Amino acid sequence: EEMAATWAGKKYEHAFQDFSNSRKEFIDAIEAMPEHLVGSQFLLPWGDMGTLEQVVEILSNHETEHTEDIHNKVGA
Repeated sequence: EEMAATWAGKKYEHAFQDFSNSRKEFIDAIEAMPEHLVGSQFLLPWGDMGTLEQVVEILSNHETEHTEDIHNKVGA
């Protein structure tokens, strides 16, 4: 909800660029992670502990929810 409020007043192009930049930063961080840390537990941005695999799964599901919301709003 915090991110949605941040994007609420932005034009589509700006919001999409923010989205694209965030996705690229996440992928870059994953690629830069040393292999020996991939299965390790670490503090997640929302305060829980978890692994990289869990973060990817959670964010993938979250992305699907947003996509469904967008489809519902545009009638696709």
